[in-house]
Amino acid sequence: MGTAVAGAARQVADRVGAASPRRRSRALMPVGCGLVTLLLCLFRITHPVLWRDELATWTAARRDTSELVRMLGDIDASSGAYYLFMHAWTAVFGDSVLALRLPSALAMAGTAACVAVLARRSFGPAAGGAAGLVFALIPAVSRYGQEARAYAFVCLTAAVATLLLLRAIDAGPRLRPWSWYAAAVALTGGWHLVALAVLVGHAAFALQRRSARGPFLLAVAAGLVPLVPLFALGASQRAAQIEWIPAPDTDMVQGMLPRVVASGPATAALLVLAIGACTGPARRTVACWWAAAVLPTTAVLLVSILGDQSYFLARYLLFTLPAWAVLAGQGAALLAARLTRRTTHRRVVVAAVVLALAACGLPDQRTLRGVGAHERRSYPDPSLGTWLDYAAAADVIRADLRPGDGIAYSAAGQRIWHVDGGIEYYLGDDHRPDDVLRAASGPDRDTLWSVDCPDPDACLDRAAAPRIWLVAVNLTRQPDNPYRGIRTDTANALRARYHVVTSTPVHGLTVSLLVPGATPPAPEPCTSAPQLTWSGSEFLSDCP
Repeated sequence: MGTAVAGAARQVADRVGAASPRRRSRALMPVGCGLVTLLLCLFRITHPVLWRDELATWTAARRDTSELVRMLGDIDASSGAYYLFMHAWTAVFGDSVLALRLPSALAMAGTAACVAVLARRSFGPAAGGAAGLVFALIPAVSRYGQEARAYAFVCLTAAVATLLLLRAIDAGPRLRPWSWYAAAVALTGGWHLVALAVLVGHAAFALQRRSARGPFLLAVAAGLVPLVPLFALGASQRAAQIEWIPAPDTDMVQGMLPRVVASGPATAALLVLAIGACTGPARRTVACWWAAAVLPTTAVLLVSILGDQSYFLARYLLFTLPAWAVLAGQGAALLAARLTRRTTHRRVVVAAVVLALAACGLPDQRTLRGVGAHERRSYPDPSLGTWLDYAAAADVIRADLRPGDGIAYSAAGQRIWHVDGGIEYYLGDDHRPDDVLRAASGPDRDTLWSVDCPDPDACLDRAAAPRIWLVAVNLTRQPDNPYRGIRTDTANALRARYHVVTSTPVHGLTVSLLVPGATPPAPEPCTSAPQLTWSGSEFLSDCP
């Protein structure tokens, strides 16, 4: 009896011992893909200057919770969940550039791990490892993993929702798995309502199994119910937020995937691998993943064409990248299987494919880490050079800042560029001169933007600043007029009391120092041919 028990115990121990390396391998693979993604996202994460959308995040996150909630009732309700998260995050970790962007890097790392699990679940371990690494190397992944906005969070929750859906389908009509899926749907929409287009792709998985259709529809309905107030607020605010998004045309449709991937060559490589996934077994599963990659974009396109507002924007569709990575991972695994039968050699082939993809996206990875890269919203479209170097402008001011100095900002374009927010952020609390022309701040108005004095003469007289730093938007890079972009009445009020002693152009901005004393009037233009007089050493003109 004892011998039999001992033998059985040895068999169980042998099975556990054999299974443990497999379990460790299954766990390490997605973790490794996540770590690679995190390292790529952290590389030069602080180098690009914060751009206007990230400044909106900082402006919102630094408010009190009550101020933030009031603001969301007026503007940007669709980003409310992210702002509330960042409010809590910055309260603990601060608001440095790294602190603002780190949550997105972590979210992208989590997404890569989910992608690896999804591909392994659908196609096997080789596809899982390849898919996770493919996702890590897509240029847009590290680009938006370095952005203080919610798009990386959307990618993560969309991938998690897909994973929970597949598990719920396998579990049958049990309540708990579908409840988790419903919660993931609600969270995905909470980060960004456009991301709910992922449900169109999810339907392709649910329709594969008849027993899953009813639970899927119920779970989706349950996930959408908490979002009804957000839908209502978003509909009332969209004219003030996204009216600038153009209606889709042929060029936009053709160029959308390269914009989502943020690389033309990497897009071509992804498509080749994704098409290769169609040549193997599990055709129905591949078809579902193609639906998850393509149908959400198609749905957003149709809504943008048929509706009265366009949502067809590359960063809004970033959540489709996990599906593309799963397909590419399967394509790489199939290629390796066809070229060699040995497992070790297959890994070498997969590694070579992944490195080739990395090479395709390398120039874009380098470009997207440039100082002004985050303003390139339609990359890889040609850059228009329209970005503002708030950090350089703040350095100019800090170098000669004195107690009592005031500051004034370009009134024209303030809503678009967040000029005051950018300078205030990079100057920091200890070096922030008073805004002499601000009538009300964003928190005072329950919105993102401050408003200038309606009577600049009265505001300047009341401030009585001994010196004023004037920061004006100057996209033409022409430093000849420091008042370029300033509202006419504001410029006249400043000229009547101050004159410019220094004017320093930085990218997109001109920083001028004004001291008391009216600006001399400009010379009158000549109305006739100038008369030249010889002074003994040179000719002098009577026309300046």
